[in-house]
This record gives sequence, structure tokens and C-alpha cells, in this order.
Amino acid sequence: MIFKELCIYFKKYKFITSIIYLQITLFLILLGAFYSFFDALNYNEDGMKDIYEGKAVYQLIDNYCEGDKFEEFISHPDALERIRDFYVGLDTADHFKYLAISDQRIGINKKNIPQIMSAGYEQGKEYPDSKINGQTYKFIKSVQLNQQAFNFFKLDVSHGRIWTNEDFKDQGNTIPVLLGDSYKNVYEIGDELNISYIGKEINAKVIGFLKSNSKIFYNEDTEFYLDRYILLPFFKYNDPVSKEDSNFQFFSYYMLINGYVVTDNETPKIRNMMEEIEVLSQITSFKEYSFIGANPHLKQYHCLMMTIQENSKLVKCFFMISTGLNLFLLSLLLYLQQKRRLSSYAIHYMQGATKFSIIRQQWLEISIIMLLSFITYFIILDQIFKLGNYKLHGILFMLLFIMSLILSCISSYQLLHRPLVYYLSNNEEMGDRIC
Repeated sequence: MIFKELCIYFKKYKFITSIIYLQITLFLILLGAFYSFFDALNYNEDGMKDIYEGKAVYQLIDNYCEGDKFEEFISHPDALERIRDFYVGLDTADHFKYLAISDQRIGINKKNIPQIMSAGYEQGKEYPDSKINGQTYKFIKSVQLNQQAFNFFKLDVSHGRIWTNEDFKDQGNTIPVLLGDSYKNVYEIGDELNISYIGKEINAKVIGFLKSNSKIFYNEDTEFYLDRYILLPFFKYNDPVSKEDSNFQFFSYYMLINGYVVTDNETPKIRNMMEEIEVLSQITSFKEYSFIGANPHLKQYHCLMMTIQENSKLVKCFFMISTGLNLFLLSLLLYLQQKRRLSSYAIHYMQGATKFSIIRQQWLEISIIMLLSFITYFIILDQIFKLGNYKLHGILFMLLFIMSLILSCISSYQLLHRPLVYYLSNNEEMGDRIC
């Protein structure tokens, strides 16, 4: 009986129910999209506050690239020891954090790597393949981080595991690598890679995939996204066993020493940082260095923070107005539609229908439309656009459930607390013509 009544209702009022269905669906998509936007804004704002607020950041650069200084430096028999000790001193300093970051491209011998992963793709550059021991390597984008940099940017994975302390030690065999989110369809966790890094063949193993849109702040880029990158850990190497190994370690450490120094933005602590680095340079005989671009990221950080805050206020204002207007129109539309149905409910009541069955009938008419709208919203937002989360979906589902109860109770209250003649005297056909 109930199913038959519902079929009659939806067939008779198919136009107005279709309008209500579309209105609810658009309302849910609007709420879900705004929620995702605010969540992203808060993530960026809170993330940058955690990273840069109250911090002084300096970029350290060596001066051996000037003139013949580099050739002179590498001609010393203890050049590797000097540069290694200087890096280790930076990495274990007491008065600051040292972030070693490099985007040195790596070679990989897998042939079906998407072109967007290639090194220089965004700049329109194309690096020729390299051949080592008969193997052909294609150059792709890569970022190398030491443990302090990895922890500083709070990188995390969506699948697999993150690096542990042991992963930043030279195990002498296979190194663990993290892949950007775009690699999910290329590799799987546990896959082993054969890569070429600074001319040396290295075995690597995939241990995890970074969360989508993971980013660091590098080369004055406040949003250096890692989705298309392979991440390698920087660590202190064991003693070299050959001339080739010695050269590899030297150039690897050479990239490590051009990193970022981070300390609290207080004059005494900044002074202690500079004094400690100067003492370290004298002890290790690595004297050609300088600081450039004091706090290179902070100007962009403050500008970006202001942009986020201004956009947040504007979007919140628009969100509140549009949400309030949509909610009012939706409630009014549902209320008027149910009010038109009161004469039918009155007839059912006179024919012996119970109060509970009338309330249930009203609730089903409303909730079925809302359920179909919710399913459509979920498919569009979650499955197609990959926005929102299950917490948001649960909240919106409960919102629709409560709205359906409130609207059905209001209509039922009107029906049961007024004379039935009042509703039977209404001309429902006039309402039909309006629709």
C-alpha cells in the first residue's frame, strides 16, 4: 500500500519533485565543495604557521664555484673528508636545524614512465638518455632530503610507510624511496628499482606513496609539489671502497652543503648559529661559504598568508549567504509541497489511517528525494572530483535526515491540530495547474 501511494505521488508530482531533487543535490555539492576549500585553506595556513612562524631561515651556499676555487679544493687529498665533516657538523649542530635539499635528477631504466615525470618537463627541456654498463637510463624528477628536512616539512604517506631513523643510515645495499602520488599507477609498494644517481647504479625499493599535493618550500618556491617526484634519503655514507665510490660521495656531499639553516628568530640565537657555523668551517677547513637571501621564504610566506586570509573571509561570506539562501528556498519549497498534500492526508485520515502512518508517508516522500540527491552528490563529489571525506558525508547525511523529520513533523502537526474540513475545502487542482 505504501509503495503504491509513493508511486502515485512521484508520478503525479514528477516535475516539482525533480526540481526539489536538483535543488537538494546542488545544495549538497555546494556545501561539500566549500567544506573542501576551507579544509585546504586551513591546511595551508596551519601548515605554514607550524613551519615558518617565529623562525629565521638562511640559505647556505659554498663559494668554491667562483673562478678556480673548485679545482683547487678538489685537488686536496682530504677534500672528501673536509666536505663530509662540514656536512656532518651542520647536520648535528646544537643551535640550528640544517635542511639539506636537492632536486638532482636521477636515471631509471623502466621504459613506461609517463612523460610528465621526466626531468625538465615543465620547463620544456629534454635530457638525453644515459647508458651505464649497457643499461639505458631515462632522467626523471627526483628530490633528495636529509632527515631534518623530511621531519621539518612533516611529510606523510597515504600508502605504505614513511622513512624511519634506520632509513637514513648507509645500509650498503638497497635504499628505501618514497614516490609522489602520481606514481600510484606506475609502481606498487615493494617494487624494486634500478636507478642511476650521480653516475652510480643504485638499487632502490618503494616503501610508500606520499599524500596527494605533498609539498615543500624549496628554491624560493613556497609550493614545490612532490606528486611527480621520487624522493631519496640523504645520509652519511660509509667509507668509500674505490676511487669511483669516493668521487660519488664527494659530489653527493657537495650538494648537501647548499641547504637551509633554520633557527628561532631571535638575535642571540641567530648569532649563536652563525658563530657555530664559523667555528665548524675553521675546524673542517671548509672556509668558503656565505649566507644569501636572508629568510628567503618569509616574504612569500607572509604574502601567501595574507592572500589565504583575505580569500578565506571573502569565501566564508559568500558561503554563508548562499548556504542560508539555499537552505531557506529548499525548506520553503518542501514545506509548500507538503502543505499541498494535506488534503490527501486528510482523506487518508478519515478513511482510517493512523497518525503514525500519515507521518511515515510524509517522511518517506521527503526522505526518498533527499536520499537520491545524497547518492548523486556522493558520486559527483567523492567518486568523480575526489573531494570531501567520510566525516563530511556523514554530517550532510544527518543534516538531510533531520530536515526530513522536521518538515514532516510540521506538516503532520498542521494536519492533526486543525479541522479536517479546512484541508478538504482547499482546491488542490488549482495547485496542480500552478505546477
